[in-house]
Amino acid sequence: MSDPSTDKKDEPEATAESSLEPLAVTSTHVFPNLREDQILPASPISTPTSLRANLAEPFEEVTEASSERERLLMELLARETERKKEGEREGRSAVENSADSRDDRVVKMLEEMQRNQLKQHADLIMALKEITAASLSRSEARTGGEGLIVKAGGVVMDDVDDEEEEERGVDRSVVVTTDSTAVGSEAAANTAESGEKKDLEEVVREMDDRMKGTAKMLLGNLVNNPKSDKFRRVNLRTPRFQAQLDTGSAARKLMEEVGFKEEGSYLVWSPSTREGDCEDELGEVKKALALLSGEVKEDGFSLENPQPPGHRLHTMHERWVAEEERINRKLDPLARKIRHLVDLQRDYVAEREEAELRGATFKPAIGESQRMCPGVSRLNGSKAASADEATEQRWKRRERTAQLRGEIERQRMEECSFRPHINSKSSLIAQRRNPFRKSPFEMLYEDASQRRGDVLQEALVSGAH
Repeated sequence: MSDPSTDKKDEPEATAESSLEPLAVTSTHVFPNLREDQILPASPISTPTSLRANLAEPFEEVTEASSERERLLMELLARETERKKEGEREGRSAVENSADSRDDRVVKMLEEMQRNQLKQHADLIMALKEITAASLSRSEARTGGEGLIVKAGGVVMDDVDDEEEEERGVDRSVVVTTDSTAVGSEAAANTAESGEKKDLEEVVREMDDRMKGTAKMLLGNLVNNPKSDKFRRVNLRTPRFQAQLDTGSAARKLMEEVGFKEEGSYLVWSPSTREGDCEDELGEVKKALALLSGEVKEDGFSLENPQPPGHRLHTMHERWVAEEERINRKLDPLARKIRHLVDLQRDYVAEREEAELRGATFKPAIGESQRMCPGVSRLNGSKAASADEATEQRWKRRERTAQLRGEIERQRMEECSFRPHINSKSSLIAQRRNPFRKSPFEMLYEDASQRRGDVLQEALVSGAH
């Protein structure tokens, strides 16, 4: 027979085993999504010690996982901090490089401006030299009996050439003959020429200043380069010419009178004379240029009232000065902008240096033991303070001693000063003299005579007694 006590002791263990087995089974039904390795199997041992051992193993695994996770997080934080520091260093280096590049750009802009100004001055000097040479040649031509010089469209030419070219023409050729038919043909040619000139003058009077300037430029270029296709054709689609050479305008009539014809969107110079004879072809063009030059006095010399070459040179100099002032007015805003950029750059550099200095400064942490005077490091705070007071009193005594010495020296200097005693007789003699009216000889002579009189008077008084 079995012992009832042992039977009773075994019953709870059986109960514990029977209660644990259904937990493991029911857990799979309550949590169907869990894997088999995630479900804690029921322990066959039902003692409390075995239960604690089984529960301690997962806790150890969780602790190791958390420590590993913390270690990984610390490594990530360290890497992120290092990356931020590298980014800051790269940003500072980029800012420094950009500042240097801005300085280089500003210096290059200033050098470019200086080169442009030097080039403008050189161009002005060359233009003045050319104008001076042209004025001298014109004055020599006038003194030598040559014709009047006319400037048209930037082209300087001589009336003598016009007359020679007109004399070479077929219509103006002088035929010396006694035949009446030749005389009649010459008179008819002169009449036609005068009528044509009147027509050109009327057209020129209808033109405004802008039309005259445009016509002078085109005709002057044609006179200079009569065989160049570039100057024998005028593009009507150009905005400048489109407004001035519109159909029916006075400038268009003048261009058609001198031989220009419309071909598509171009005005082409096609004279009626034979090809190759440019002297006859340019006759009408030069006439129109002469009329335009006589009307517009500000761009050239007038045919009726020629001006001296000195006045023209002075006028051109004034024009160049005005042009230079206009260019300088345009350059002033750019110069101000560059100066503003330079000032900004300097301010930025100053702020950066100041920030660096602020970052470089530090305040060391000094302990109480280091605040004491050297040689008395074992003294306490009160004794160190008394040593500082003694040093201050010693300096005050030295300053007071120096001040007293200075006062003594100043008093001695004041005692050395003196004021001489002046005899009353000398003051009387000085009063009698008038150095502003008499010479030294006169003053000495009068003084001697006065003394002689005083001596005689004293002698008489003493003899009478």
